[in-house]
Amino acid sequence: MSRHGSLVIVGFFVMFMFIGQILAQQQAIALHEADVGSGPSLVRPEAEESFSHSQDENSDSLIWDTVGSPSTLDPHRCYEGFGNWISENVYETLFTYPFDSPDTTTLIPLLAESVDISTDGLDYTFTLRQGVTFHDGTSFNASCVKDNFERLLKIFDTNGPAWMIAERLLGGQAVEDAAFTFGPGSQEHIDAYDAWTEMGSILVLSEYVVKMRLAAPYAGFLQCLACQEAAMISPTWFEAHGPVGYGEFNEYVDSHTCGTGPYMVDEWVVGGHITLTKNPKYWRESLALQTYPESGSIHTVVIRTVEDFEERKLNVLSGQSDGCHWPRANALEIWDPVGGQSLDPDISVYTGEPSYTTMALAINLHDQYNLSGVFVENPFASKDLREACSYAFDYASFIDSAWQGQALRGQGPLPSGMFGHDDNLFMYDLDLQLAVDAWNRAMESGLDTALAESFYCLNLYYTVRDEATRVLREDSLSLFKAGIEAILSHPDAVQPSQPLDIQVFELELADYLAYRGYESHLVMLVGWAPDYADPDNYLFPFCHSQGVYSWWIGYGDSQVDEWIDSSRGESDTVIRIQQIHQIQQAIVDAAAYIWLGQPTSFEVMRADVQGYSYNPMRYQPSGYSGGGAYFYHMWLIGRSLEPEPSSDTIVWETAGNPDTLDPHRNYGAFGIGITNNVYETLFTYAFDSADTSTLVPLLAESADISSDGYEYTITLREGVAFHDGTPFNASCVKYNLERAMKIFDPAGPAWELGETLLGAISVQNAVFSYGQGSQEHIDAYETWVGSESIAILDTYMVRIRLERPFAPFLHVLAFPVCSMISPTWVERHGGVQHGQSSGFVDARTCGTGPYCVTECLYNDHITLTRNPDYWRASEVHALKPNAGSIQTVVLWNNDDAASREARLLSGRIDGCFWPRDDALQIWDPVTRQSLDPDVNVWTEDLTYTMFALGFNMREYIQSFGFARQNPFYSRDLRAACSYAFDYALFIDTTFHGLAIQGKGPIPAGMYGHDNNLFMYHNDIQLAVESWNQAMASGLDSVLADNSYELNLYCHPDSAFQVQALNVFKAGLDAILAHEDAVQPSQEL
Repeated sequence: MSRHGSLVIVGFFVMFMFIGQILAQQQAIALHEADVGSGPSLVRPEAEESFSHSQDENSDSLIWDTVGSPSTLDPHRCYEGFGNWISENVYETLFTYPFDSPDTTTLIPLLAESVDISTDGLDYTFTLRQGVTFHDGTSFNASCVKDNFERLLKIFDTNGPAWMIAERLLGGQAVEDAAFTFGPGSQEHIDAYDAWTEMGSILVLSEYVVKMRLAAPYAGFLQCLACQEAAMISPTWFEAHGPVGYGEFNEYVDSHTCGTGPYMVDEWVVGGHITLTKNPKYWRESLALQTYPESGSIHTVVIRTVEDFEERKLNVLSGQSDGCHWPRANALEIWDPVGGQSLDPDISVYTGEPSYTTMALAINLHDQYNLSGVFVENPFASKDLREACSYAFDYASFIDSAWQGQALRGQGPLPSGMFGHDDNLFMYDLDLQLAVDAWNRAMESGLDTALAESFYCLNLYYTVRDEATRVLREDSLSLFKAGIEAILSHPDAVQPSQPLDIQVFELELADYLAYRGYESHLVMLVGWAPDYADPDNYLFPFCHSQGVYSWWIGYGDSQVDEWIDSSRGESDTVIRIQQIHQIQQAIVDAAAYIWLGQPTSFEVMRADVQGYSYNPMRYQPSGYSGGGAYFYHMWLIGRSLEPEPSSDTIVWETAGNPDTLDPHRNYGAFGIGITNNVYETLFTYAFDSADTSTLVPLLAESADISSDGYEYTITLREGVAFHDGTPFNASCVKYNLERAMKIFDPAGPAWELGETLLGAISVQNAVFSYGQGSQEHIDAYETWVGSESIAILDTYMVRIRLERPFAPFLHVLAFPVCSMISPTWVERHGGVQHGQSSGFVDARTCGTGPYCVTECLYNDHITLTRNPDYWRASEVHALKPNAGSIQTVVLWNNDDAASREARLLSGRIDGCFWPRDDALQIWDPVTRQSLDPDVNVWTEDLTYTMFALGFNMREYIQSFGFARQNPFYSRDLRAACSYAFDYALFIDTTFHGLAIQGKGPIPAGMYGHDNNLFMYHNDIQLAVESWNQAMASGLDSVLADNSYELNLYCHPDSAFQVQALNVFKAGLDAILAHEDAVQPSQEL
């Protein structure tokens, strides 16, 4: 939904209803026998078990952070990357892909020793490996193979991978058809399955020889057997935990494992972690050691579900984990594409190998398409138009934006690296002149008529299943649109009779699928990851007339169908490759797809993790094929150990994690809380009061402001040193402010400098318009540096020049974005690159403040240790004799509020984050005191956090391309809603009374706040009067234009957003229920 379509939003927007200003409620110190300094020792909260690297660990455990959870651990049902990744380390198949290379053209025997294929391609006779046992001690043999494939077809999960085997085996298609048509476990399925088992499709010839008979020759059959649907489970085990029923899924097998592989699942906490322990009797041990001498070094693997990227990132950077899923969208935070190396010497990045995931824009080829319920001529039925769009698409920009350059250019339906891929296949490239030529041919052939039937409007739709793929989906269509617009802007382009309007809309998933069903899509982003590594798995869906994508777009070619059908069973490799090349050429000649890209590998792990090897057919939870670690061949080299915390410790529990410890990037409260104790600024706020109107010098001694307000000459404090011993001086100030502008995180606080320093607005504009690290950013930055906005006058004096006088500039200098980091330390650990954050600085610190971060174990705890050489120590001690007595502060992450509260009340911790929702459990609002004499509660002071409902005041709102009159364009209606809102109810229900009503945009307590400012209050009579004035001014016709519906949107997980809009709605309802209110023509 575009913001133009929203009527009321929670936040700040044009005209506001100020609904609350939160009171401070800093639940803090548990007075453990009235002695803060003698708090509990460093212990992990008992709320939940934690897996982290610690001092006493051995080098035989490995921790990996990733996203999601397996759908099931049953390989006969699992059809997603996470479950298959676990399965590849626990279960085994008859054949597999190489362990030490990305090659998929060659299979190696695993549980099989060899295979003999009959000359007609119908019979596969496998000789099995002897001496293999399952985890439960059951011997593996030919009967086990038969039992497993029969189980696969008997339970037949229609949402799973069973079709890959069923469609190949003699008689298996009938079982599949019955399961899909009538349902697994139906009588038809039972009958078809029983008939199939009588056919002898799988024959046990001897204890270690088994034959499989196919319905038709299929060249990719061994590739099917190398996938996890063909994994071997102990028959003794699955029968012991419930007999195999027709169409029945076994919950025990879904959550437990018993294979022949190198690891066993020891524990699975859904949404939390999976623990794998080494199989002590693994049959491959001696064989593996011959090739991989460190095989079996990893005894325990803990795979943790960590959805937040920043958390995964800090974990791996700090050594809290050994590897993690690092999205390609964040590649430049750890990878230098120019130098081709990791930005952190402690981190290894494996990149450059092609995955087998392909992405394309599928173009609707049907003669007509559905436009708002009416079928009209489809402009893209014209091959010339499709060619024009193919030439106009900026492929390089898409790869850069979608995958940060971590992808190959798409080249037809087959991924590069797969058997049969045509490396010489012609592909369209960005060439605007050829695009215009093709467009003009389309116009000569009647394109203008087709565009007229669409009212010269082309609507392109996408949906977002998750935020990680938003850029991928949105940018593909935006660049498609940009390509057509570039054609139309070309002087040689024949123009349509009316201007062409191209719109890109985001739809909810259900609407998106409905549009597809209604044949309303003109262009659709499609992707494919392999079920098995054979070209048929790609050619059929993309190119066969019955394939899922070709059927949708209306592509069909009988010759192509014949080539596909023939190539499936062709045993002559030369002939098969020729057919496959012909198919690829035909689909490219049709310009039916715009082949966007093929992501390459991007695997991140600690440098002390050794033995990793990439293969595109080893899955992981990232959504792309390839990259899953096979742990048995990996090992760890030695780690350095962190010192133990001292005994003078405060233990604090909170929720969440800092986004980063880099103050030039951090914009979150948690990170600011940490950096305020570690880093220092030139000026700061009072340490012992809530006053913010007066600043006190910190690293500065004084500031001289020119009479015109343009220049600030700052004299710095001498004798200050960073944690690494580097002296602080004027050069450090210049370095730090320039660093903030050079990296310029657009999601961070650098704008505070960008909008104030002389010439810096050009740097900011370049970042927001073209992106951080863009050439425009680099050029603007270099120009700004040359302007001497920041000048060193001597060792301890610096001059800062502003773009214009800005009264609160010293307050900008007091914000953490102006924190001083040791330049020597930054340069030693990678320096500063344009537009790039530093993974090292994100997870470590080196400031001038009273504490140093000595340990940052993401999602676990952060340890602050007192700076023994703190420059302010004697000064502060003279004023506060106990200052500096806290040697160590440990901040534990504990997301369970009840656990935090219980541990505070019991004295096990010294302080915690206590949510306002639970305020009445510790705070008596009548007596205004704590309910527990051992716990202090600080409240009453005002925070500077404001909440407001902002009205959309545009005259019109957009909804799926249609403009409608906006009811809230009426000031009278806005006034009515402001009078009708029950402010006291909102504050009581949302903040439990720990807030005051908002009074304008400036919070109470801040300089300039007007205590006498008029504010709306809850008065239903005045609300009704304003409503009636709005109705007298035409509100009813505006409501009619909106079908008498007002839709208010909020995030369902945000309780205060939900409550704010519910109270807003209740106010409108109260107006309409009033006897004096003029009623709309229809019920609102």
